[in-house]
Amino acid sequence: MIMARGRPALAVGLAFAAQAAFARGAGWLGTTALAGCALALHGIRGGRGPTLPSRVPGARVLPAAVALLAASLAVRMVRLDAVPPVLWDEAVQAYDARCVDAGLPLAPLPGIHYHRGPGWTRMLALAGRATGFAIPGLRRVSALSGAATVVLTFLAAVRWLGWAPALFGGAVLAALPWHAHLSRLALGNG
Repeated sequence: MIMARGRPALAVGLAFAAQAAFARGAGWLGTTALAGCALALHGIRGGRGPTLPSRVPGARVLPAAVALLAASLAVRMVRLDAVPPVLWDEAVQAYDARCVDAGLPLAPLPGIHYHRGPGWTRMLALAGRATGFAIPGLRRVSALSGAATVVLTFLAAVRWLGWAPALFGGAVLAALPWHAHLSRLALGNG
């Protein structure tokens, strides 16, 4: 039986599930992890499902969400041009974004069909049009998406677990090196 002290662990689990689902575009695996976490919460609450705790301090939620967003952006937006070094896959993503922006068909490159999500490539093309097709501009899309997952995870956890475990889970996800690293790469494959 899970005691009250297990609630922060559930918040961390929710943070990891959201990371898998949103930061990397993991498709069915991430969706399954998020659904499993929701089902676990449903079972822990005796089948009642996620409900808003009776005394969630609403005045604390917005400042905490803004602070988590600022911390996440601070971690993810620093030196997008150099850290980590540019990956070959990011160059392919940039090439595809340039083709989409120019209205050209994508070149048939064997073995990389899994990189070519239409939504992701279109977002990179829009970012490239706005900021240029250099790697820092394209990585900005991932960095902003990664910071948004931190806030969305926090808001979902506030609803399901309460304010304190949500803040803990959001802070862990904001500072998690794996999440920060993966949300700094201009890659849409999972």
